[in-house]
Amino acid sequence: MDHLEISFHRADPSPTLKADIEEYAAELQRRFPRIYSMRVAIEGTAAPVNGTNLLLAHVQVRVPGQEFVSTNEHQKAVRNQLAADIRSTLRNAFAAVERQLERHQDKQRGDVKPHELQVYGQVAELHPDQDYGYLLTNTGGLLYFHRSSLIDIPFDALQRGDKVQYVEAAGDTGPTASKVWRSGNGNSARA
Repeated sequence: MDHLEISFHRADPSPTLKADIEEYAAELQRRFPRIYSMRVAIEGTAAPVNGTNLLLAHVQVRVPGQEFVSTNEHQKAVRNQLAADIRSTLRNAFAAVERQLERHQDKQRGDVKPHELQVYGQVAELHPDQDYGYLLTNTGGLLYFHRSSLIDIPFDALQRGDKVQYVEAAGDTGPTASKVWRSGNGNSARA
């Protein structure tokens, strides 16, 4: 790929890892030929977590009119205990961008209707002092949401386990829940 930028920060720039990145990038470019630029950054954590230096993968892809980013953020990496296995981290980052590109491609073709984007989940984490939380998705992943994403729900009224519906959208650092409201089939997982 002509427009692939690879960088390493606090991480060993191994030729094997670089070859893996180039292979993932070439496959993504083959599947989505409208990609005109791609950046991949491998970053080691500044301080060890549980005695292990975590390696994080950041993938940024640009297509006309859109940018997609997948980041294995530090908190997410710790939560998933990614440890030093950069290959699985890299694979997950590319898979997340690929899903975003597939959704974008479906929208471009008109295959996705807005009402189909509403998905059921439940509140997994709340950080009221920082105005955000995470939803547990129907696929078992965690999805970030901000206080401003809530529709007709005061942030302080949410509790862990509450069932919600949400609309997923591409955010600055990856997928987020752009709209979140209480599910019509019960207010809480405890109910």
